[in-house]
Amino acid sequence: MNEGRIKEIAKKHFILYGYEGTKLAKIAEEAGIKKQSLYHYFKSKDELVLKMNEEAIEDEIEFLKIYFRKTSGKPLDEVLLAFLNDYKQRYLTHDNLSFMLLMAFMPPAHLCQVFQPSFRSYYSHLELLLERVFYEHRDDIVLPPEDAALSFVTFMDGVVVQLFYDTPEAFDRVLQVSWKIYWRGISSQMIRPGET
Repeated sequence: MNEGRIKEIAKKHFILYGYEGTKLAKIAEEAGIKKQSLYHYFKSKDELVLKMNEEAIEDEIEFLKIYFRKTSGKPLDEVLLAFLNDYKQRYLTHDNLSFMLLMAFMPPAHLCQVFQPSFRSYYSHLELLLERVFYEHRDDIVLPPEDAALSFVTFMDGVVVQLFYDTPEAFDRVLQVSWKIYWRGISSQMIRPGET
């Protein structure tokens, strides 16, 4: 058994049961080791969850960098809409993102002061990368790039919360309805009567 495997198991437990419901004894049992053996790797549940959160945020920041690098030069509306859809798929298939959002939206009360600044770091990276994207497409929008980035992050929060508190289908419905309104609000392209 190695540290990485323990963290994989622990991440699934935190996602399923939350911080309070996750028991180190159950993680150890699933890992096939004694609970005391976990302490060889982590001194406490807090140390485990903090280390996992740090790694999840680093991985998700790296994903953002790669995503926006590979979409450079594509039409802005395609980049943004595809990002939201990819974000949904990543949430459903990558425990890092699910875990990171869990700790951002529902952190253990005694660790709020740690989790909130670390999640803010993730959002700062996202906003900076978006500013670059919007600057690249500044002729396509009616806002300054920094305002456009902030508006997108705010829009994204409203859509992503559907994944966290509702269902993927709710996410799809909210995105379908609200995307057109959002895009019309920031786009410098003329919308012809009858277009959606």
